[in-house]
Amino acid sequence: MDRKEFIEAAQELLDAGHSQTKVANLLDSYRRKIYRLLKRGELEIYEAFDEDVVEKDVVGFEWLLHEDALDSIAREAIRGKVVLSSARTKEDEEVSTYCKEKYGSLFKYLEKRHSFNGYGHDVLCENIYKTCSLCNETLTLDQFSPNKLCYLGVSSSCRGCLSKKTAEYYSTNYERMQIHRQKRRAWLMSLPSTLTEDEWDQIKSDFNHRCALCCSGTNISLDHYIPLSWGWGGTTKNNSIPLCRSCNSRKRNSQLPDSPRKTIIERYLAKKNDMTAQEFRQYVNWCESNKRPVEEVV
Repeated sequence: MDRKEFIEAAQELLDAGHSQTKVANLLDSYRRKIYRLLKRGELEIYEAFDEDVVEKDVVGFEWLLHEDALDSIAREAIRGKVVLSSARTKEDEEVSTYCKEKYGSLFKYLEKRHSFNGYGHDVLCENIYKTCSLCNETLTLDQFSPNKLCYLGVSSSCRGCLSKKTAEYYSTNYERMQIHRQKRRAWLMSLPSTLTEDEWDQIKSDFNHRCALCCSGTNISLDHYIPLSWGWGGTTKNNSIPLCRSCNSRKRNSQLPDSPRKTIIERYLAKKNDMTAQEFRQYVNWCESNKRPVEEVV
């Protein structure tokens, strides 16, 4: 059997579905010879076409298309002004999802992939523009902040508008934000943080919406009778009293000075904690004598 006849016979056996070893045995040859012919392209192994397999392979490489889309934004920014469109397609959203999962934001992508040849992150951001959803001004990318909830990880509103919006919210929701901040402080220290707005409103009402110490009716703030820095107490209805900012500043991380008002406050909190005034006073003194650092708070 000459070479041409051998190759034709081997190809027929491969097309019939036989393995390389089986083909070699049937032709009284060696598997190594079949392997070399396959490697040189003189023999081929055909596989059945499976649409599902092809589609799966294409999906597996979609990240290349997303990388191309991000790269095109950067390349256009190098050449001139680029405006991120507010009218986005399904493909745009897929690119956005990829960018946020892979890099976190467009800012990080530019910093990681295009900080070369003098075209750093700052230079590219000056050539990429986005329209603010609040003021409708088209501004450079550096006027926006990262936000993983938004397109390409870039906030939909510029920093100026966000600052104004935040200030307005704080001014109209001061009480809510005050409770939120104090609860977060306790939570970060692994202390109880269960105080609700209704409970805080009731506490202020119990003291006629005045400072529990000096009876001032202005600049009322939440004070932890047992300071959080001691590692005890927490932001709860059983440890919160209303103090004006002046009294709160003077108290800081210590106990209130002895006075008739302190006695009234102790009786109030003792009742909240199902204790007598003496038991509550002893408990506060014990907390002060056994302060815990944050790492020891369970």
